[in-house]
Amino acid sequence: MKKRLDSLDKCYKSIEQFEKLSTVLYWLLFVLSLITLYTNDVDMNYILSALFIIFTLAFSIANNFLKIYLIPRAENKRRVHLLSNSLGISLDNEKTNAYYNNSINPSFLRLGANVFENSLFAKTVVSKMLVRERIKITLYILLFLVSILYKGANLSAVAIIAQTLFSGEVICKWLYMECLKNENEKIFDGLHNLFLSYSDSRKNEFTAQIIDYVVKYESVKSYCGIKQSSKIFFQINSEVSKEWEEIKKKLKIDKHIKS
Repeated sequence: MKKRLDSLDKCYKSIEQFEKLSTVLYWLLFVLSLITLYTNDVDMNYILSALFIIFTLAFSIANNFLKIYLIPRAENKRRVHLLSNSLGISLDNEKTNAYYNNSINPSFLRLGANVFENSLFAKTVVSKMLVRERIKITLYILLFLVSILYKGANLSAVAIIAQTLFSGEVICKWLYMECLKNENEKIFDGLHNLFLSYSDSRKNEFTAQIIDYVVKYESVKSYCGIKQSSKIFFQINSEVSKEWEEIKKKLKIDKHIKS
C-alpha cells in the first residue's frame, strides 16, 4: 500500500492553529464582556477595557488573516492538485501521493472520479463534525432561553449572550456546516448515478455533467468556508477508503473507464 503524501498538510496545520487562536480569543472577549458588566471598580474596569481592546484587535487580525489569506491559499493549492492529478499535468512543484485513488487515465473522467471520492470523504467528515456541533448549539440555545425566561436576568448580559450566539462564529458556522454536508451528499449521489449510467455513446454529455459537479463542489466549499477536521479525516480514512474501494468495484470505475 502506498504511503499517503499530501504537501498541503502544512497549510492546513496553519489553518488549524489560527482557528484555535481565533476561537480562544472569541470566547475570551465574551467572558470579558460579562465580567466588565458586573464590575463596578473603576480601576478594574479600565484594565478590563484595555484587555478587551487588545483581544478585539488580536481576534480581528487572526480571523481575517485566516479567512482572507490562509484558507483561500490552501484551497487554491488544493484545486491545483486536483487538476494536476486529474489531467496529468504538473501545474506546480507540490507533491501528492495516494490522495486520489483510482486508475483512470488522465482525463475529465478521472476528474469526476476524484471529486466523487472527495465528496464521499467530505460528507463523512462533516457529518462527524456536526455531531459535536449540534450538541454545542443545543446547549447554547438552552442557555439563551434560560437567560431570557429568568425574570431577574440582566438585559445587557442577555444581549451579550445573544450577540455571541447569533454571530458568524456560532450559529452561522453551524448552518454553513449543515449546508456543506447536504451539498456534498447531493454531489456524491449525483456522481454515483452518473458513473452508474456511463456509456461511451454519451461521453460528451458525461464530461459536461462532470464539469458541472466539479463547479458545484468547488462553489459550495468556497461559499461555506468550513475547514474540515484533519483529526476526523485520519480517524475515518481507513474505513471510508474501504467504502470507496467497494464503490469503485460496484460501479466498475477502474475496470471499464480507462479513456
